[in-house]
Amino acid sequence: MAYPQDTEFHDEDLPKSASFPYPAPGFSGGGGPKGNPASGVPTPEQLAAEVTDRAQQLVALRERQSQIERAKAELDELRRRRAEFDTGRTEMRDQLIRAVALLEQTEQAARREAERSAKSLGGLRQVAAAIQQLSEKAWSAEGWHQDLSRDLAVIENARNELNSAREKWPVLNGTAGPEELANGPAPTNLATLSFARLSRLGLAVSWPLLLLGAIGFTALALLITRK
Repeated sequence: MAYPQDTEFHDEDLPKSASFPYPAPGFSGGGGPKGNPASGVPTPEQLAAEVTDRAQQLVALRERQSQIERAKAELDELRRRRAEFDTGRTEMRDQLIRAVALLEQTEQAARREAERSAKSLGGLRQVAAAIQQLSEKAWSAEGWHQDLSRDLAVIENARNELNSAREKWPVLNGTAGPEELANGPAPTNLATLSFARLSRLGLAVSWPLLLLGAIGFTALALLITRK
């Protein structure tokens, strides 16, 4: 049977067996196990070895991941502690500077208060010693009225000193401290006293002056009578 010579069919048009464009994982190149050279199919032993190798790689990767996570946690802790250091240093520095400044001001105020207190205390001690030395026994018979005027001036000076101290120190105006309130009786409120008791208190306070006035009047009368 003859075939026509003029035809468009060529051998290149015959389908060719195309190979798989991507080799199976682990079975191409020089690293993985190779299959049967004749068929290119790996054996079960080769597959098991490949699975074991991939499992070992996965374990190594997980261990590496754990190491990286631990390192990251340590870095986070160091960063937190460093931030705590910076914040704590700044906070304590500011608080200590303020505390030192406040205590210095308090110390200066207390020192000035102590100086004022020492000055008032010295003045009160001086007039208290002067009052303690007053006595009518030291008056002379001839110039006792002059001695009386001198001692009255001492009493007036002590009264002025005490009034000045009371203006500076409210505790001297009847406000007792805790220890004084615990050890001594409470101050008496004059507004609650009766008229009779107020009269007795007034007499108790004024009788020395009345006595001195009577003595002075009697002495003056005797001097006038002798002349």
